[in-house]
Amino acid sequence: MATGLVVPVLLVAASVVPEIVSWSRLPEPLAVRFAPSGDPDGTLPKLGELAFTGLLSVLPGLVVAFSVLGRARPRSSARGVVSVGFAAATVAATVSVLVVVANAGAPSWEEARRLGLAGVLLPLALGALGALLGWWAAGSCLDDTPPEGGYGA
Repeated sequence: MATGLVVPVLLVAASVVPEIVSWSRLPEPLAVRFAPSGDPDGTLPKLGELAFTGLLSVLPGLVVAFSVLGRARPRSSARGVVSVGFAAATVAATVSVLVVVANAGAPSWEEARRLGLAGVLLPLALGALGALLGWWAAGSCLDDTPPEGGYGA
């Protein structure tokens, strides 16, 4: 059970801690959207980006927690929900770190570092690893014993 709950908490922390730690080195506003060329082309205020990123990582974490703790569905479907939740939280954390890396030390959002292809491939690759970790964690946390009264009761 611990892995199924600890990992989402760590992913939420990984989403917001880099921005909090780098706060003074980040421009206001932040470059958060990048063109296919890798150049920054959209912004959010620092506080708005922090709140948005936190929400994007908290929601999948809550889904995972309720799937693990609530046992509202059979193990096979709960594993899928947990896997998707881990993947979504991992992508959110990765994108958050990339936004910080691109913006750190830049005098303005227009001068943020280009992300290039790594800005697309890294979140996808780590999201796939997050999904696999979620699948494994759900299998180690859930059992096949139906709740009293059966599923959906």
